[in-house]
Amino acid sequence: MSMPPSATGAAANNEERGGWWARSGLVTRIVMSAALVGLGLAVVFLILFLAITGLRQRSLEARRSQQVIASANQLQTLVVDLETGVRGFAITHQRRYLAPWTRAQKSYPDAIQQLLALTADNSMQHERALAIQRSINDYLKNYSQPLVSFMLRMRTRRPSGPSSSGVSAWAPPSC
Repeated sequence: MSMPPSATGAAANNEERGGWWARSGLVTRIVMSAALVGLGLAVVFLILFLAITGLRQRSLEARRSQQVIASANQLQTLVVDLETGVRGFAITHQRRYLAPWTRAQKSYPDAIQQLLALTADNSMQHERALAIQRSINDYLKNYSQPLVSFMLRMRTRRPSGPSSSGVSAWAPPSC
């Protein structure tokens, strides 16, 4: 059975309109579709990989920040102990109040070195850590240690026994 001439012309027009995809075989279509799906999956995995890598980096930065904060808090505690010890000793003239001061002075060098090491990779934080170190060193050198030394020297010169009011009768020597 032969096709009418108009039908064969219509089939030829359909092939021309369908283009390459319509003319290709089934295997070619499957291979092309699989390749496109594979390419899409590769892009998705690449995006996920980059996101995970970025999150890991942010997590490491957050952990580092927590370590810096913990180190700074430890230094703050040591400074409070320094001040508390000096204040207690200055008020009561009892050496037992120097215990936190003594412990803080022993712990201070390691604590400040830890803070300086943790901030070495960030110039702004490192400058702040150096400023903290200078401030604490100035406090120790210019106030705390001289005051304790003075109080210890004066303690040996103070009269023994409490006054009638129960408050120490110690007074600085007259010049």
